[in-house]
Amino acid sequence: MLYYRYYFKCANADESTGALSPPPFILNTTLVLEVSLFDTGNISYFDSVYQIVQSKDGTKLFYAEEMYMQGSSSSGSMVGKVTVVPISEKTMTITSETSILAGTDLGGVEDGSGLGVRFRKPAGMSLSGDGKSLYLVDQESDAVKVIATDTGQTRTLVKGEPIAGPLAIASHPSQHHLLFISTEFNIWELNIATKAFRIAAGAARFGYSSVSQERSTEVVVDSPQLNSQALSKDGLMLYTAEMPGVIRRLRVGRGDMQTVAGEMQFRGDKDGRPLKQALFSAPMDLVLTDDGCTLFVADSANGKLRMISFFSPHGEASSVQSLVRLPDGFASLSLCLSQDEQYLLLGTNASRIYRIHLNRTVLNPDCLGNREEDKSDTTSRKRTVMIAAIAGSVSALVIVAGLAVAVKKFTAAREKAEIQTDAVSRAAADRLKKLSHTALNQGGAPPESTGV
Repeated sequence: MLYYRYYFKCANADESTGALSPPPFILNTTLVLEVSLFDTGNISYFDSVYQIVQSKDGTKLFYAEEMYMQGSSSSGSMVGKVTVVPISEKTMTITSETSILAGTDLGGVEDGSGLGVRFRKPAGMSLSGDGKSLYLVDQESDAVKVIATDTGQTRTLVKGEPIAGPLAIASHPSQHHLLFISTEFNIWELNIATKAFRIAAGAARFGYSSVSQERSTEVVVDSPQLNSQALSKDGLMLYTAEMPGVIRRLRVGRGDMQTVAGEMQFRGDKDGRPLKQALFSAPMDLVLTDDGCTLFVADSANGKLRMISFFSPHGEASSVQSLVRLPDGFASLSLCLSQDEQYLLLGTNASRIYRIHLNRTVLNPDCLGNREEDKSDTTSRKRTVMIAAIAGSVSALVIVAGLAVAVKKFTAAREKAEIQTDAVSRAAADRLKKLSHTALNQGGAPPESTGV
C-alpha cells in the first residue's frame, strides 16, 4: 500500500496572505509554548513540504517540495525542488531571503546545478556526515541524488533496482558511509563507497543478501517512512512510520523489528497506551530526541503532531499524546527537531512550515536518566563504586605489605637456623676429631660418626 499524498487546496487559507483561519490548535499547553507560521514567502496551495533538514552549523534549513508541473492538470506529473532558508540557530526564525538550491517547476529528469536540475517527486532527504551534501530520493526517477549544499551541484548516486520507487532516506549517525533507503516493502542499507545494497528489513530478494537472513524474510514492512533524526544517537535503533498507522523500530544490524505504538491493521485517532489504545492514520515522519526518551510523529491524515514517550532509551513506550492539531484540510507531512531541541518544524501541504516552541524542561521527566532521583542515584552509585575501588586498593596494599613482612621474617628465621646448624656441625666435627686423636694415642680404633 503506497502512502497517501495531499495535493488539494486548503479551504481555510486566505489566498492573499496565506493566513489560516483558525490557526493550529495547541492540545498540550504544558509542552507546547507557541505555534507560529515559519513564513518562507512561498505560498502555493498545491505544493507539499516532504522533508526538512538543518545544516551542520545550524544556520540554514533545506526543505524539499513536491509540486504540480507548470501547465499540467490535476492528474499531471509531479516535479520538485530543494529550497535553502537562512535562519537563526537559536530562535529558528528566518534571517534573510530564501533561494532555490536545486530544481524547478519544469518537468524532466536532469542532473546539473541550480535551476538546471530536474526532479520527479523528491520524497525524502538527509544530510551527509560532513554536512557538505544532501542525499535526496527522487521517487519517480528511482534514484538517489547527491546535492552540494553550497553550490546546488547535483549528481546521481544510484539508480534503478533494487530501489524502485524510493520513499525515504536516513544517514547513519556515526558510520557515514551507510544510508538507509525505504521502498514499498523493504528497507535497504546502501554502502556509499561500494554502492552495494543489502536488506535491512523486509522480504529478501534474489541476488541480495540480508543483514539477518533468519529474520529479514519474516519481517513485513508497509511503505516505511524514515528520517535521520529517527535514528538513535548510538546508531542501534531506526524508528519507522508505516501504513496504515503503526510506529516501529528496526534493530540495526540484526534485521528484527518491534512495534512501538499503533496497529498494523487499523488506523484512527486516539491517544493512550501505545500498544493497547493508541491509533494513528498514515504517519509520514518522525524524529527522536537525543536522549532517546521521546519520539515526535507527524500524523498526516489526522493533521496532528503526536508524541510517544518511553520509560527508558530503547525501552518500552509509556504513552501517546496529541500536541498540536492543524486546521481542517491540512496534513502534517514532515518534521525537523532543532539542534538544541527547543523547536520543532512541521512541514505541511500548501507550502507551509510551522515553528513549534517546546517546553524542553518538562519533556518526559519520568524517562530513566531524566529524573532527578535517577541522576542522584547515578551519582551515588558512582560515589559508591569509587569508594569501593579506593577501599579495595588500600586493602590490596595492606595485604602486599603484610606478605612482605612475613617473607622477611621467614627469610631471617631460615638464615638463623642455617647459622645454628652450621655451628652444631662444626662443634660435632671438632669433638669427633678430638676423640679420634685420643683413640689413636691410646692405640684404639677411632670412634664412629654420630651422624651429626
